[in-house]
Amino acid sequence: KNRGKDACLGDSGGPLFLESTDIKDSRPLQIGIVSWGIGCANVGTAFNGVDREQESPGVYTRVAAHRLWIRENAGLSPPNPPPRPPPPFPPFTVPDGGVLVVPGRPASLSLPPICVIAQNAEQDEVLVGDKVLPFVAQCCTASGSCVRTPTGRSRDCISGDPPRKHTYSQALYECSVRGLELCTSSCSNAGCDYNRYPVWTRLPCPSPPPPHPPPPSPSPPPPPSPSPPPSPPPLPPPPPPSPSLPPPPPPPQPLAPPPSPLPPPPPLQPPSPSPPPPSPPPLPPPPPPPPLLPPPLLPPPPPPPPLPPA
Repeated sequence: KNRGKDACLGDSGGPLFLESTDIKDSRPLQIGIVSWGIGCANVGTAFNGVDREQESPGVYTRVAAHRLWIRENAGLSPPNPPPRPPPPFPPFTVPDGGVLVVPGRPASLSLPPICVIAQNAEQDEVLVGDKVLPFVAQCCTASGSCVRTPTGRSRDCISGDPPRKHTYSQALYECSVRGLELCTSSCSNAGCDYNRYPVWTRLPCPSPPPPHPPPPSPSPPPPPSPSPPPSPPPLPPPPPPSPSLPPPPPPPQPLAPPPSPLPPPPPLQPPSPSPPPPSPPPLPPPPPPPPLLPPPLLPPPPPPPPLPPA
């Protein structure tokens, strides 16, 4: 990959280091030991008449494969027990009430704060003018220090450079795996050129103001009290009778009282039961049968006459 760069004569046993990306421990980590190679960074070197251009990398010994042998022969203490697994991450869901996405630097991006609620948890960009801007992840330490790149280099920016769009759950994950948390501010000028992008925070959305109470409705006027009806005017007195008129007819006789009601009919008496009919007289017994008589005796027949003598 890096042609022209290689270990050479006298480098055997030298270390191969990997630069650390851990914000808490920036020391380099030795991962290999120089072992051997064909030539020194000679691209296209021939070996025994065979072009070994694609088969001539520098060869290193993997340190992790000999970790126990190194400890035993270097007099090092036994390795520490493996650390406890980290606590499970919190659920990467938008909290009730929503969270705010704010400009990376208000002076560089004219954009009001955006409230993202649970129903829009997959939102990861916004249209500003004629440009679609991604929502960017940035993190903070527990003390509130902003971290947009753990190593200070742009190639290690949390959301990349140029930045990739992140949902709330993706931004929270990026911070959690680094032992960090989402910030409560925009972190202006903290690197990675995120000033010109909207960034995630853990600030809750402001609650809407309570609605104004409706004005009290006017009370209806009390109903008028009923006034008593006016009394009729008094009748004028009858005029005095004229002497030329006949006297008034006598008042009618009162009607006779109505006849008294008829007495109620006597209650119906239930019919008296009729006596049962007389039973018929018993039949006389039949006469006994006449006695059977023996048949009459017939007289014996007369003797035949004697035959004449021959």
